[in-house]
Amino acid sequence: MRGNDQLFTLEPRDALLVRDGRSMNANVGRSLPFPHPSTLAGVVRTRLGQGPGGLFDRGRAGALRREVSIAGPLLARLAPDGDTVLDVLAPAPADCVWFVDDAGRTAGRRLAPRPAEEVVSGALTDLGAGAELCDFAGAAPVGKPTRARPFWSWKPLLQWLTSPRDGLVPGDVEGVEAFPRELRTHVTIDAATGTAEDGALFGTESVRLALERPPPLDGPRVRVFDRFALLGSWQGPGKLPRGLVPLGGERRGAFLEPVFGTAVPSLAAPPEIDKLRAGSRARVVLLTPALFATGSFPDALRGARVVAAKVDRPEVVSGWNFESNAPKPSRRMAAAGSVFWVEVPTDTWARDVWLTSVSDDDQDQRDGFGLAVVGVA
Repeated sequence: MRGNDQLFTLEPRDALLVRDGRSMNANVGRSLPFPHPSTLAGVVRTRLGQGPGGLFDRGRAGALRREVSIAGPLLARLAPDGDTVLDVLAPAPADCVWFVDDAGRTAGRRLAPRPAEEVVSGALTDLGAGAELCDFAGAAPVGKPTRARPFWSWKPLLQWLTSPRDGLVPGDVEGVEAFPRELRTHVTIDAATGTAEDGALFGTESVRLALERPPPLDGPRVRVFDRFALLGSWQGPGKLPRGLVPLGGERRGAFLEPVFGTAVPSLAAPPEIDKLRAGSRARVVLLTPALFATGSFPDALRGARVVAAKVDRPEVVSGWNFESNAPKPSRRMAAAGSVFWVEVPTDTWARDVWLTSVSDDDQDQRDGFGLAVVGVA
C-alpha cells in the first residue's frame, strides 16, 4: 500500500462465507472471521483475467500470479452514502493484552522482550542464541485476561506504534467488536425430481460485515448499520474494472470499487519511525498473516534480525492452483496482529518496510501475506 499502488474497496452485499478449511462439524461449514490475502488476490486476478465475455482466461493464470501484486485486506469503515473511507482498521496488536481485575476494571498491559534468564531463573529456550522472551513491561497484572476488540482504528494503532504505554483503558482504543455471524440452513435438491434429498440438510455460518448502531433515545426506532468493506491495493498491468464480483463461497456478491486520493485516510508512515536508526530496536506488527520458511519465529525480517516475538495460535491456509488444477498444500501462518522485535540494520529500514510484505517467499509477498507496519520498541 505504497504511493504507486492502486487502492480499492470490496464491499460484500451479503454475509461473507470464506471457509476456514475444517470439516463440516455437525454438517455446518464455518467462515473465517476475516478473509486471508489470497482471497483478495483471487478476486483481483480473476477480474483482470476476464475476457470480453466475462469468462476467465485460464491461460493467463500464471502470468497474473507473477505480474499482479496484492496488499491487504484491511478493514474499512465506509461513509453512509458514497464510497469515501471514513476509517481504516487493522488487527489488534498482540503485544497489548487486556485484563479485568476483581473490581471489573479493564486495562491493556504492554508486553516487552527480556532475556530468558530474567523472566524465569534457569529458563532455557530452543529459539536460538540471543532470543528473548516476552514479559509484561510493568508490574505483573492483577485479574484475568479478557477478549479485546479484534480491530483497532488507524489512529490508536499509530499511537501504540510510536508511543506505547502500559495501562491503557478501553476508551484509549477506538475500534470495532467482532462481526455477527449468521447460520443458514440449506438442502440438496435432486436435479431429476426438483425435490429435496432425504437427509441432505447442511448449514453455513457466515460473517456479516455490518454493525448496528445503538438506537436513538428519542425519535423513530429505525435500524441503522455502519458499512464496512475490505480495503486493498494492487500493482500490475491493465485496469481493474469496478462492478459486482463473486467473493468467497456460494459466489455471494461484493462490489469492487477503485478509490483515489482523499477518499481514503492517509496511511503514510509517521515521522517518529525515522528515529529508528541502525542498531536500535523496533517492533514489526503484522496486518495480514505471514508465511515464513522457519515457522513462527523467522531468523530475520527484510534483513533485520529477530530477537523476540509474540505470535498466537497459527492460522492455516490452502487453496486451489489453477495452473495445475490441483489443491495447494496446507501451510501454517503467523496470524495477523503478531509482533516481532528486531534489530534495525540501516537508518532507512523502518520507512522502507512500512506497509510492505515481510514474508520470505516472493510469491507469498505478491499474494499479500505478511503486510506489516513498524513501531518503536
